[in-house]
Amino acid sequence: MVGSRRWLSYARCMTPGFPHFDPETDTIRLNGSATVMLTLLMKAKFGERFDPETLFHGPLADLIRQLDRASNLPPREVGDCFTRDDLSRIAREVFAESFHSGWWSMSAEQRGEYLQVAAAPWILSSEQIEMVREDVEDRLFRSRQIVAAADAQL
Repeated sequence: MVGSRRWLSYARCMTPGFPHFDPETDTIRLNGSATVMLTLLMKAKFGERFDPETLFHGPLADLIRQLDRASNLPPREVGDCFTRDDLSRIAREVFAESFHSGWWSMSAEQRGEYLQVAAAPWILSSEQIEMVREDVEDRLFRSRQIVAAADAQL
C-alpha cells in the first residue's frame, strides 16, 4: 500500500484540515494538509482499486462529491456503475474492516450510508446495498463454519 494509513486516519479525525473544494475559485484548498493530498495523489497513481483506506474515508467521499458536482458531467444515476464483482469486492473490504468500522453495531440505515461513502460519487441502489449486506453476512457465516470445523478438530 502506497502512503501511510496514519495520515488518512489523521485526516478522518481532523475533517476541518482535510482538503476542501472551493467552487467559487475552482480550487482545492489544502488547509494545511499537503501531506494528505500527497498521499491521495500517490494512491491515485499507484494504489489498489478498492483500497479500504480510501474506500471508506468519509471526508474524501465528500470531496469527491463536491468535485463531481462542479465537473459539469451528467448527473450520476442510481446503481449505474458497479458490476456484481465490484460489489463482491466492496463486501470483502467491508468484512475485512468490520471490526474497525463498527459494522456489526450499525443500523441498516447507517450501513447504507457507510456503503454510499464507499461508492461516492456514484449512488448504490437499495438492491446493490442489499447484495453487499448479504455478501458480508455470507462471509461471516463461512468464517463461523471454519471456526466450528477447526474447534471440532481440537
